[in-house]
Amino acid sequence: MAAMTARTAGPAHSPLAKARAALAAGDAAAAERALTRHLQRKPKDAEALALAGLLALQRGAPAEAVRRLRRAAKLRTDDPALLTNLGIAEDAAGETEAAVASLTRACALAPGFAQAHYNLGVLLRRLERSAEAADALARACAAEPGYPKARTALAGALLDAGRPAEALEAAEVALQIEDSEHVRRTAGLAAKALGRWVEATAHLERAGDQPEALLELAQCRQERGDLDAAQAAYRTALRQRPELYAAAVKRLVSAAKGRMPLRPDALRLWLLGED
Repeated sequence: MAAMTARTAGPAHSPLAKARAALAAGDAAAAERALTRHLQRKPKDAEALALAGLLALQRGAPAEAVRRLRRAAKLRTDDPALLTNLGIAEDAAGETEAAVASLTRACALAPGFAQAHYNLGVLLRRLERSAEAADALARACAAEPGYPKARTALAGALLDAGRPAEALEAAEVALQIEDSEHVRRTAGLAAKALGRWVEATAHLERAGDQPEALLELAQCRQERGDLDAAQAAYRTALRQRPELYAAAVKRLVSAAKGRMPLRPDALRLWLLGED
């Protein structure tokens, strides 16, 4: 998840303006010094607290970021951008349930705020709450149809939720916005779950050379009867990750349906080219 920029206001010579200028120039340390001085005088300035929280998050201090952002949120309870940033910080600090609550509140305050729905969906997917994740990500896509990360995440969440037809449709839309190996892999897995081997193979052949993707490609090639190409994909994957041998055997035996030798030594020879 990615934090958003806090909104600030005030004259150009104000400490907040100086902090923002320093931040824009890439001098986060100067920005923090300006904010520290300002907060010593005005400890309840929500804008300053929000920006200080973001800076703490950026330098890898999520617990401090949470403290700052919660103080800001108490002063400004109806700001969806602030609550989104708070949720991101809470997640980074390991407070996942609090993060879900903050992001859910942000979404309720601003139903058209794509960033809040996206971050909520990504978090819910990681928590294996796939159906809820898909709903949140669908709202992000509805709010911002050209949001490539949301489209990609939606396809993955639908696949996680056991809805491969919808996942494939979402992945195809995502590919129109941004053609990437990750989306190709999701599309390939969705097509594979539907038994659409030709389509799955076409996507997975463009999904890069990650071993896990190659195993899926190998199985699809087997289902099409292209055993030489399947063997090549299996061997490439296992050269990179020998520990995936058991996963490869599982796919090979499942796809082969009696067409491959099932003796362990024969399988090993076919997969690795060695006794």
